Order: sequence, then structure tokens, then C-alpha cells
Amino acid sequence: MGTHELIPKAPGRNHSQCGVELEIVKATDVCKLQEHFLSPGMTQDSDIIIGGMFPLSLYVNVPDLHYRTKPKEFSCTGFDFRAFRWLQTMIFTIEEINKEPNILPSITLGYKVYDTCNINALRAAMSLLSDVGDEVQNSTCNGAASVPAIIGEAGSLQSSIIASSTGPFQVPIVSYFSTCTCLSERRKYPTFFRTAPSDYFQTKALAQLVKHFGWTWIRALANDDDYGRFGIQQFIEQVTEFGVCVAFSYILPKIYNADKISQIVAVIKRSSAKVIVVFSPEREMLQLVQEIASQNVTGIHWLASEAWITGAVLYTEQFLPYLEGAIGFSFRRAEIPGLREFLLGVKPSPNEGSSYANVFWEELFACKLKLPENTTEGSTTRARLCTGSESLEGIDAIYSDTSQLKSIVQRVQRRLCHCQRTESLKLV
Repeated sequence: MGTHELIPKAPGRNHSQCGVELEIVKATDVCKLQEHFLSPGMTQDSDIIIGGMFPLSLYVNVPDLHYRTKPKEFSCTGFDFRAFRWLQTMIFTIEEINKEPNILPSITLGYKVYDTCNINALRAAMSLLSDVGDEVQNSTCNGAASVPAIIGEAGSLQSSIIASSTGPFQVPIVSYFSTCTCLSERRKYPTFFRTAPSDYFQTKALAQLVKHFGWTWIRALANDDDYGRFGIQQFIEQVTEFGVCVAFSYILPKIYNADKISQIVAVIKRSSAKVIVVFSPEREMLQLVQEIASQNVTGIHWLASEAWITGAVLYTEQFLPYLEGAIGFSFRRAEIPGLREFLLGVKPSPNEGSSYANVFWEELFACKLKLPENTTEGSTTRARLCTGSESLEGIDAIYSDTSQLKSIVQRVQRRLCHCQRTESLKLV
């Protein structure tokens, strides 16, 4: 890839002591892409393409890793309605910007979106940055990034990884849900921005809740990533100042481990502390709650971080007896004019680039679309066929609940205007 090789020369009068002289030979001036790791699920070509990264799949199926051959790709299943709402909000924002001639005169925005499946964030980011074709006629393999900005990711760990990796390219990362205080380190993450507040404020508020209710004996659980570890550490520091004792603190596995989850729930069941604070994303919390229900652990006062207190997948009839009374904080309510109507306008389609909308439709209405080539791998097998004319009006789903969204439209518009003025986004 645009490098030089060391090639042995035949023995001769100029050979080295070992009998072989190495000659530097130029290999090639063409930089070739070795492999396509991911394919974007939705694209819209335009003057400038904005990258999007959203964890649309709920579950990750990890293949056997025996380290003897190249491992199979991780498969992703399930569908996250909340993540799809985030994706649609990004598209809505781009369309709103394109409608306003004063923001980017004579320029229109498009998008390229990846489902990161909670594990493919770095792959997606690198794909967005290097998508300049299969070959680059450049001996140094240098070139401008193919996108001037990336919207993503949801998880704090994923955001920290991609922000560290994309920082040298000076590509801004704008997260809509990463709240870890660690991401506020401007020297470490100079190109990272977010529309969600730092966990610094959330941990202080949760500690005040503990103080308000007079709880003095609590337990703490955290996910095994930056979001969980930093959040629970700050929370414990806050509550200990109030004289609160933390009975124990456990780390929830990032990759599902049934034995470890079962052990943690068994400890919860035996403990006398009935107040538990959990810093965890929705997916990992779901694994814990499933085991809580399996062992029939009730009577727990749950103190929730914002990542799972608003997660609709947890609040079902199956889990309600075990999570009833959970308390947590969400983002400040903000109504975005026109967004709800845009969300309700989604329709399935056989056209290329509609795969996410098709999976959404099948999962929401528990049916199967009759398409020429139904490639909706994220949806489960359904016996009933969808008509495609089902109505989203009146559906009680987190997808159409816009009350918890931040005013990302106005924030992104301001950020783009600022970047245009400072020329940090080289829109040429």
C-alpha cells in the first residue's frame, strides 16, 4: 500500500557479510483497499456527505473465537426503536438545514449511515473516513476524509474510541447520547462535541436523591465501559460525602456472560441493601433484568442512569413487577416543530436504502413484508404479512415519543454555522 519492500539481491561483489545485500525497490504508487468491512444501510448523495453512526441492532451474537482461522463476522439481531428515532432525527435535521438557504448557501447535505451494532463503531468510523474508492493513486495513501463530520455514537466508550481515532483527521464527532465526563477532556478529544449533558450533573443529582430519601445503605452496579465506570465512581464519591455506605459495587459484563450475571443477581438476592443504583446502557441492563425476573428478585428500589430509565425495551409487562418504582433523570424536554410528523411519515419500501425502515416496520407491527428480496435480517420470522398501509398514528412506542429529544436540530445548525465560519469543516 504505497510502501517500499526489501528484496534480497543475488550474491555478488557488493553483498553484505551474510552473503545477501538488501535493495530497496519501490512496490507501487497505488493504495488499494484490502477489504470492505461494513456496508452503509442508508445513503443520500449530495454536495457534502455527513456520516451517521447508530446502534440499531439490539443484540450481538459472538462467534466462537479459537484463534486458528479468521473469525466469522459478529451477527446482530433485534431492533432498537429509540436508535432508529435518533437516526430519523438526523435525517430530519439535514433536510431542515437544506431547506434553509441562509445556513449553507448553494450547498446541500447528504448522509451515509451505519448500524454500529454496539461493536462496530470503529469500523464504521474508519469506513466513513476512508471511503474514497477501492484505489488511491497516491504513494503515501494520504487524502482528505470522505466526510467532514460524523454524528455518533450513542455509547460513551464507542465515542471515546472513535474520537481518539478520528482526532488526527480533524473530523468533528457530534454525539447525541454520550454523557461520560471523561469526554469533556478537550486536550484528549479536541474534535468531540455532544448535545447531551455530562454525567457530572447526573451523578450530583442522583446523590441528592439518595440524600433526600434518607437512604444510607445502598448497592452499586456499573457497565464495563467508560460510561459505567466513570459514572459510578463519581456517584460513590458524591454519596460518601453524605455518610452513605455502599454495600458492594459490581461491574456488569459488556459481552453477555450468563454465569457472571447469575452470580451478581444471587448476591443481590442475599443482600440486605434494597437500594441499587445502576449506571448501564439499556442493552446490558436488559440482560440483568432478565436474570432478576428469572430468580424472582423483588422489593428493590432502583436508581437509574439516563441511559436505561427511558429505555422502552425494559418496561414491559414481563419486567414491570421487578422495575416498578425505578427513579432516574432524563434530558430536559424539548419540542422540535415538525419532527413528530416526520417520524410518523416513515414507510416501508422495496427501494435500496430502505432496509432499516423495513426492519422497523416488521418489528413494530409483528409481520413480514412481501418484498422481491427481503433481506431484513434484523427482524424475526413472522407468519403474518404486512400490508405496508399500517398506521403509525396511535402506536404507543418510544420511536414516536419526541419529548425526550434534545433540540439537536438547532444545535447542529449552530455547530455547522460555527464550523463554516472557522473553516474547521473544509467545505470545498
